[in-house]
Amino acid sequence: MILNYVMSLILLGNEAAPLKKALIESKLGQDLVHSGSHETGSHALFAVGLKGSDGERRAAFEALVTATLSAVAGADIAADRVEAAFQQASYHFLEILPQFPMHMLDRALSVWPYGGDPVAFLDMGRHLAAARQRWEADRSLFNRRIQEHLLDNPHRLSTTLRPDAGCEGRTTAAFAERMRQVRATLSDDETHRLAAEAQELDRLAGTPNPPEALARLPQLRTRDLPARPRRIPTSVTVVDGVTVLRNDVFSNGVNYVQAHLDLRGIPADLWPWIARYREVVSKLGAAGLTYEQMAARQAAYTGGIGCWTAFQRHATDPARPAWGLRVACKALDGEIERALGVLHDAVFALDPRDSARLRNVLDQLRAGWRQSLLNNGHQYAQSYAGRGLSGEAWLEHLCHGMPQVNLITRLTDHYDAEAEGLMTRLEQVRDALRDRGRLTLSFTGSDRGWEALLAALRGWLPPAQPARPESAWGQPTDASIGFVPNAAPRREALALAVQVAYCAQVLRAPRYGESDAAPFAVGCHILRFDYLLSEIRLKGNAYGAWGSYHPLHGLLLLASYRDPHIARTLDVFARAPEFVRAATWSQTDIDRAIIGVAKNEEKPIRPGDATGEALARHLIGITDARREAAYAALLAVTPATVKGALEHVLADGLVRAPICVVASREKLEEANRELGDKALAITDIGI
Repeated sequence: MILNYVMSLILLGNEAAPLKKALIESKLGQDLVHSGSHETGSHALFAVGLKGSDGERRAAFEALVTATLSAVAGADIAADRVEAAFQQASYHFLEILPQFPMHMLDRALSVWPYGGDPVAFLDMGRHLAAARQRWEADRSLFNRRIQEHLLDNPHRLSTTLRPDAGCEGRTTAAFAERMRQVRATLSDDETHRLAAEAQELDRLAGTPNPPEALARLPQLRTRDLPARPRRIPTSVTVVDGVTVLRNDVFSNGVNYVQAHLDLRGIPADLWPWIARYREVVSKLGAAGLTYEQMAARQAAYTGGIGCWTAFQRHATDPARPAWGLRVACKALDGEIERALGVLHDAVFALDPRDSARLRNVLDQLRAGWRQSLLNNGHQYAQSYAGRGLSGEAWLEHLCHGMPQVNLITRLTDHYDAEAEGLMTRLEQVRDALRDRGRLTLSFTGSDRGWEALLAALRGWLPPAQPARPESAWGQPTDASIGFVPNAAPRREALALAVQVAYCAQVLRAPRYGESDAAPFAVGCHILRFDYLLSEIRLKGNAYGAWGSYHPLHGLLLLASYRDPHIARTLDVFARAPEFVRAATWSQTDIDRAIIGVAKNEEKPIRPGDATGEALARHLIGITDARREAAYAALLAVTPATVKGALEHVLADGLVRAPICVVASREKLEEANRELGDKALAITDIGI
């Protein structure tokens, strides 16, 4: 397993890896998909796939893969490339990530049924060291594996998936015809019996378990919960005007750094380009190095660099936004100094002037946006529906929603005309970030890593440049970022080629710290599991359904995922107040929900998560005292306060809450015939 994984990383593990580089630069497709080594039962697989291609390129794709593998197998593989692959494998097998025990169990089950040792995965450090020793004793080890396991292996399958614009129409028509034929074979009595059975199944699915049945299940009580939420032990230091947090959490030899770059005061015309900058960090050249050289540095010295945006407001001061770009990096003790250099160069010395490489990156990004739009339509429906409710919701829409889909489409369709403007915008964003006053850092790791961070920080940005205080940018208003509040409830839809629907409705809700926040959180837990999940997933056959409460944004998101229905689901949303009014919750019911909500405060503290969580809490003013007050309020929730909080939001909020649905035009038009005067305004989407 380890040697296969390392071989996969040598070939595909970073932007400059030989097989990935050859495929991207070939222009045979836009990006790789489902590529690398996989363990399936007792078999090991290696797959390489392209998306954004076409069937006529299959022979050229296969020939390029074979030629590249032959070239790698027939030449010396640089030792630093193999060392970098082993380092990446160390993160994969050793890092303490969320669901670490689950991943460990999954690995054990991948070998146990086939005679393997399930306990072997508890000592992956030793197995990694043994694998490295095999390579050190035989430097042609991976050359032979590529030749024997990939090139000389006759067990191959090539698959081409082609889009079919008429598939949904034919499927719907075939289903209707099959139902017509089945109905023709049934008598009226048989039809009535089937209808009665379906109604009874629907009734049973909507009937809650009786209290006496629930009482037989072992369950926690609120008295079993800890007296206060878990804390992240954090100390705060100021270095040359930059605030740096250190979190005392065991990290198993891995150092974690996360930086927040304050985006307040960014010129309004740069906001749409923040997402482009976020996406190209670590994918382009920097500091006078080519993208291949930067990719090699990143693979050799870091466990990866991540970049994303975070749009929030201060927990106790709604007029104080916390809009920032977050950058994260992890590194082993022996590489921390060089890793921090890579992080600095990738963020503050980005070079977007390699036009050919920039075009390749944009093609990869477009493929990713297309796949995200098809697979995660609920996220786009939510951001589109909520864009008029707050400044943060508007920025989420602007930087992660349909405006970015349209922008990436324009940039790739007209690259020659757009390239210079894009490069200039990326440089402007980069230059705007070069300000010590924008920077706040969070660190989790060893003493050596901490000292390395403090030493590196003094040279990250020009020492002669003083850190500007927060007041230098002022407090930007929502209007300054182009936010326009909803003038009227929107009922909208985005049409694209998907066979399912994603429905969303977004409501204003209590903000963190308000008196209704705790009972509303408990009520949303019940609403999701006792109403939305039952009505939309169990009865409506959607793949998922939820009501997500975001107290820091002051929003409630109702959504369905991979849903065969539209009008029916929107009606379920609309009937939520009826469910609340009819509910007769006992304190036992409420206590179960309290435990469900409180689990977020009691989950194990992982070092990577702690680094970001401590940073976020510091930036938005969530102190331990405020967390403990919110936790105490949660434990004091009663049926009456839950019902009151839900009714207050749902009774008035639903009729004004905007709606968005992502589905095919055929499904949307069919839904509009059912919705009548509540029809959705449809916009066609192409990417």
